[in-house]
Amino acid sequence: MLHKSKEKFKGVQGYNTTRLYPVDILQHNRIIVFAGEPDTLLAEQFGFPAITFTSGEGAFRESLLTFFKDKVVYICYDVDAKGKMAARLLSEKMMNYAAEPMS
Repeated sequence: MLHKSKEKFKGVQGYNTTRLYPVDILQHNRIIVFAGEPDTLLAEQFGFPAITFTSGEGAFRESLLTFFKDKVVYICYDVDAKGKMAARLLSEKMMNYAAEPMS
């Protein structure tokens, strides 16, 4: 059985590379990384400096972490097992770049 979240977004062939969205948030010194686009868009509507990796919770490219250099980064992922594991991994990797990665 296919998990319902697999049907949330459909990729376009040739454009499925993990990216940061929205990139203009990188101008802030404090950034909140969310698990996906819906959470990010909602947080942005409330004025939070929200960003996400476009391939979903747990997916990121280490080469994109350089954009968080010397920033305070809050990781706000889901509280289920997958979210906790993804937040821990991202936090560990982010330690090499961010001033203060927090999950």
